[in-house]
Amino acid sequence: MKHPELLFRWLHILTAIALVGGIYFWRWALLPALDKVDESTRKQVHDQVRPLWSRCVMISSGILLITGLTNAYRIIKFQEIDSVYHGLILAKLVLALVILWLAAKLAGRSSSAQKFRENEMKWVNMTAFLATLLVCLAGYMRSVERHPKNALDSPVDVETVDETAVE
Repeated sequence: MKHPELLFRWLHILTAIALVGGIYFWRWALLPALDKVDESTRKQVHDQVRPLWSRCVMISSGILLITGLTNAYRIIKFQEIDSVYHGLILAKLVLALVILWLAAKLAGRSSSAQKFRENEMKWVNMTAFLATLLVCLAGYMRSVERHPKNALDSPVDVETVDETAVE
């Protein structure tokens, strides 16, 4: 592929959409619907949804960490960025790790995860809030001015090099 960074960006964004969308669905559709049914039905639905959601959280977490770290590395290595951007990357990473931990805990099957879910609405609210904050931070980071570093340090696409200019 000519532009692997674009593929990693798309994969990162689409995975984030799936994970954050799932968290929003959990908060604003599933939990309110489960409040209207009896306890045994609620437990049955949770027991059916949790393993599926858990798989989604684990796969999404892996993809987001790999693509996010790769994207951050490429930006830092190949672009001139304001020093504030480094702090934003760190803040985004810490925020992402907290969100991924909360999502994993909410989807987990351990006894501590079950105990954690006793305050499920509180933790889903916190996860949704932090996910919204992260999306806003990521959007802001796209507006921070960046320029390619020295051409010798940047990856070169040999198909776009004008060979007549070299002669």
